Amino acid sequence: PVFHFNFSKLEVDSYDEFIESFQACIIEQATINGFTVERKAPGQMLLSILDSYEGKVVIIVDEYDYPILHSYKDIDLADKIRDKFSSFYTIIKNTSEKIRFFFITGITKFSNMSIFSQMNNLTDLTFNEDYASVLGYTQEELLSNFSSYIDAYMARDDREYEKREDFLDAIREYYDGYRFSYENPVKVYNPVSVGTFFNNKCRFKPYWESTGVSTLAVDLASDYHLERIISENPVLPLSAVNTFDYSLLREKKLKDLQVLALILFTGYMTIADGDSEGLTLTFPNTEIRKTFTQNLVERFTGISTSIYALDGVRAARKGDFESLTKIFNAFLKEFPYTILEKKEKGYQEAFYSFFLMIGGFRIDAEEAVLNGRSDVVLSTTRDVYVVEMKVDESADKALKQIRKKGYYHKYINRSRAIHIIGLNFSSKTRQITEWKEEVIDKTKEPTFLG
Repeated sequence: PVFHFNFSKLEVDSYDEFIESFQACIIEQATINGFTVERKAPGQMLLSILDSYEGKVVIIVDEYDYPILHSYKDIDLADKIRDKFSSFYTIIKNTSEKIRFFFITGITKFSNMSIFSQMNNLTDLTFNEDYASVLGYTQEELLSNFSSYIDAYMARDDREYEKREDFLDAIREYYDGYRFSYENPVKVYNPVSVGTFFNNKCRFKPYWESTGVSTLAVDLASDYHLERIISENPVLPLSAVNTFDYSLLREKKLKDLQVLALILFTGYMTIADGDSEGLTLTFPNTEIRKTFTQNLVERFTGISTSIYALDGVRAARKGDFESLTKIFNAFLKEFPYTILEKKEKGYQEAFYSFFLMIGGFRIDAEEAVLNGRSDVVLSTTRDVYVVEMKVDESADKALKQIRKKGYYHKYINRSRAIHIIGLNFSSKTRQITEWKEEVIDKTKEPTFLG
């Protein structure tokens, strides 16, 4: 018998509703597997089922932490739910001789919920290299299982991408990028997003958000400066992952690293690199960058981002930087003056957030090169834009700095066209007052290949 408990279906508006739905969940699985059980404490219900069966069973618990995450603001309710789960898992541990296999999934690993202390014989697969590709599609699986959809797109007259390689690159940039082990470099696509994408005539949209995924990380935006936390490829010590405490969450006492761990847990960021000491994190793909940043910007500023995102994507895909500048200026006009810092760093953060929000580009802030750091680098499959910003100075000065420091040199030997962009902001109007663009002639540049 296989008992599959999906705890995301449990009601958490009140304790009575929680208990009733928990009991109903057990009754449902008992009925499916041919057992009858009376309503009583959930742990005792499970115990009576196990006692009535001579053989062994399989127990699968999906989204074990959903009730806690969705009740954490109500301290009394969250504690009662935690205690009820604790007794439920105690039954599982104490009857382990009756259980052939037990598997549990969830977003977080709470350190003080008495769940993992009660079940100290579990094997944690979270960062296990042997299971790094079990959840999601690898590149090979995408090509083998969706080749007919890809072929159908390439046969369309209205296709946006002429070359198959460019279309596959776009899919990879938008939906790939999840990495679940610092010891295994394999990355996987979000399976729900990929399936919805192909079923929706290959329209590039952020489908992940519509799955009802946890918005807890974005909800914290009103209490923590998340834009500071995520702006520069943050490093997360594994100790912050292993000591996550939900009581600090509800009391709004989480430190930045613990908030960062929550962002990793909820799927907004993934592993870029790491070792047994810590993880370097990044956004997995364009879909998540857009979803997170749009929600974050709206939470901080109250600005409805949809119109800017739509127009911005259209301009980005055309490489129309002049239109992008106008759209960005319109976006800035809605920024509350209390949020936008008038120094260069403030405009850089706003610019970075804007391009994360609209998608259409890969964006990197403060990219290190031999002689310094460029403010922002925007990349597409065909072009790379190296951007330098000034405040109350000139676009020419920004361009001269790009050339002098050689911010674009690393792209000389690559196939993309190189654009260098100089921007000047006015601290009075809080707008881009001047911008200049140059396309680098690679034939006149050193190749650095000897």
